[in-house]
Amino acid sequence: SFSSSNNSNYTKNNNPTTSQTTIVSFSRLITVLLLVVVLTIQRATAFSPSSLVVLSSSVPTVPAFLSSQQSNNERLSSSPSSSSSPLIESVFESFSTFLQTKQSQIIQEIEAIETHEGSDAIFTRDIWDTFTNDNDNDDNNNDKSSTTTATMQSSGITRVFQKGTVIEKGACSFTLLRGGKLTADRSAAIQRRHQEQLGEGGNDVSSIREGDEYAAATLSIVLHSRSPTVPTFRSDVRIFVVRPSNNSKNGDVLSWFGEGAGLTPYYLFDEDISFFHGMYRDLCDTHGGGGDGDHDGSSSSSIPINIIDYRTMKQSCDDYFYLPARAKHRGTGGIFFVNLPATPQNLTFLKGVTSTWMPSWLPIVTKRQRTTYTTQQREW
Repeated sequence: SFSSSNNSNYTKNNNPTTSQTTIVSFSRLITVLLLVVVLTIQRATAFSPSSLVVLSSSVPTVPAFLSSQQSNNERLSSSPSSSSSPLIESVFESFSTFLQTKQSQIIQEIEAIETHEGSDAIFTRDIWDTFTNDNDNDDNNNDKSSTTTATMQSSGITRVFQKGTVIEKGACSFTLLRGGKLTADRSAAIQRRHQEQLGEGGNDVSSIREGDEYAAATLSIVLHSRSPTVPTFRSDVRIFVVRPSNNSKNGDVLSWFGEGAGLTPYYLFDEDISFFHGMYRDLCDTHGGGGDGDHDGSSSSSIPINIIDYRTMKQSCDDYFYLPARAKHRGTGGIFFVNLPATPQNLTFLKGVTSTWMPSWLPIVTKRQRTTYTTQQREW
């Protein structure tokens, strides 16, 4: 608009004098300088702290949560709930970054044990969607995902292990999803689960509807041991974020953490089970009270509040993995939780859960790996 305006002014005066030309040129220079200043200020104010976190991340970045048709700056600056969005974006970004780092660490630990036992088996590496841009034809075992920029809606790093000396089969996989749309069944399930936990008079999640946009990040692991004396280990953690499209409360973002860790032994050693549960009991005791929902004004106050309590989470795990058809539980449990508000305080607890996975299982592996067993025991 500046150029067209000045072109028009110049067209009107076909024979300017020297002084007029000087004045016009000087005025044009001042206008340009002022315009640069204004644009600089506008551009600076358009960036939110969340956008800066995304841009400076050393791992695949997670774009802002809202509509994929808009840029990060437009979304955060135009949204009426931008005061609550940056905190959730920060938690989501921090957690997804942590999960990728933890995935690499876990794989390194397991491969080190296999190497110690004389095995040359390693994890395969399947990088899909977002992460494939910079990692196609990557045949080595080094994780290069830190150089990739997330440009697609979903992505993942699937790592599979087979035919090891300690681990017969296993997987440790990271998944990141952006821009998902809730189905009618899923939105109904979310509402039902929250209301069942809260009962009457609880916080309202009725604003969640079919078609609402959601994001998720998860790290899942399952390790099946070759020896029947070493228990199978299953665990995962996730974050789930929903922006209700018709939320009357300024478009608040609803977000929560979930899952836990569990042990499935084939032959029981009481001390192993006590050790495993003791690790998560101590973790819960350390972080107890972390589910109080105090998260600096985040809109996640709409989500049911769970207290970080070992007994509650252990019972939830026992209930979740009970098999009615067999009238028994699957394994000896662990901890399990859903709907834990995705707050910075609870983020610390989730990182603690993930960081306890290997310390709670590998000592059992080391202790039982060389225990003798029969072919009949293994086949059973």
